[in-house]
Amino acid sequence: MILILTKNNDGSSNRIIDWLCHYGKKFIRVNGNDESTKIIEINSNQILIEQNGAIYDLLQCDSLWYRRNSFSTLSFGIKMKNSVVENVLEGDRDYAKKQLLSESNVLVDYLHYLIESHIEKRFGGYFTTDVNKLIVLEKAEKIGLKITTNFILSAREKLYETIQQNGNLITKALDNGVYAIKKKHGYYSYTERVNLEDVDRFSNSFFPSLLQKEIKKKYELRVFFLAGRFYSTVIFSQKNKTTSIDSRKHSKDPSRTLPYQLPEEIENKLSILMRELGLNMGSIDIIVDQQGEYVFLEVNPVGQFSFYSNKCNYHLERELARLL
Repeated sequence: MILILTKNNDGSSNRIIDWLCHYGKKFIRVNGNDESTKIIEINSNQILIEQNGAIYDLLQCDSLWYRRNSFSTLSFGIKMKNSVVENVLEGDRDYAKKQLLSESNVLVDYLHYLIESHIEKRFGGYFTTDVNKLIVLEKAEKIGLKITTNFILSAREKLYETIQQNGNLITKALDNGVYAIKKKHGYYSYTERVNLEDVDRFSNSFFPSLLQKEIKKKYELRVFFLAGRFYSTVIFSQKNKTTSIDSRKHSKDPSRTLPYQLPEEIENKLSILMRELGLNMGSIDIIVDQQGEYVFLEVNPVGQFSFYSNKCNYHLERELARLL
């Protein structure tokens, strides 16, 4: 039995399940953002869940693909708007909600601890998903990968001075950024350029933000790492003004993409980095500058891969299904 921990709106999970069905493999899918799964019992030897009237023991699964956090207050039958929240600690509902979330977070950590302790064949993991972007950059540089110059700034005067000394900067989220899909609208945050003209629109002080020296790129690479192998895609995003800073920012015409072979030296260094981070899968972003140097940007343990897999005929969903 294969265990898939994901969300109900994840397209990559759907495509991998299509392949599992093709191969006739049994699987359990647990979605963290719906009420289809209920936790019945937890102990050190079993995790019993109820799903569509059937009972399963998650610790009897043979392999695991961790895509997203699949347990929440919904898994424990808890809704934030209920009698406990409404009636306990009258006048301080926020405190009651915080207590419920704190209790459920301890259980979620324990659930994943048990799952990852019992299932040896795993791709992705709860405890390795939230990598710190700044720490990863430090590790990458020590391994010998080239990175751009990074600044953490929170004052307009210092920002102005930094741009004067280094030229244009780019800014991106320290964590995962905004990715919120609503019924009528979708909200995203992108990597953006910051120049001297932009500084005047900043307040005197602002939340500490990641800014990096802008690299004039020849092209960029999206590299998917899976079980020791690299599947690389070159993206000619510099050909279009709207995608020159962030390749995701296209409208009707996506950037041209092709399969790409990384130099062996770069693959070896990336392998060391992924091993140090405890990752056996993930998406890696790299820029190749106009001098042909490879500049490491970041690793996303749960990055999207289906778009580039389709473009390059890598069939990553099939490969992951086979590995599982």
